[in-house]
Amino acid sequence: MSSPELSKSAPAPDGATALADRPPGAPLLQVRGATVRYGGVRALSGLDLDLQRGESLGLVGPNGAGKTTLFDVVSGHRRADAGRILLEGEDVTSRSPVWRSRHGMRRTFQRQQVFGGLDDCIAVVLVHGGD
Repeated sequence: MSSPELSKSAPAPDGATALADRPPGAPLLQVRGATVRYGGVRALSGLDLDLQRGESLGLVGPNGAGKTTLFDVVSGHRRADAGRILLEGEDVTSRSPVWRSRHGMRRTFQRQQVFGGLDDCIAVVLVHGGD
């Protein structure tokens, strides 16, 4: 089974940095060492990623690569077997899905017909506000 394609980033420093002390350009969201196993199958294996404020990140991979599992872990709907989730430098790994949702870490579930008969390109423009 292949993993989702993401560039690996440097490990997070020990401890979370206070928000006021965050340097400009510090990541909004960090995933450090996320590992999730379903029985003997590893859906995520030590995954690291940084997401900057205002950045859009594409997550691409075949079925079973761990894409949905990553969203579940970040949003708190699934607890990782190992690793940490940091929001603006604060470790939110143990926070509930409700807390995360109230702080902008929401997920939606796939719906095939969100925009009815609209062309896919038009639907993407609508979702991203034309940016």
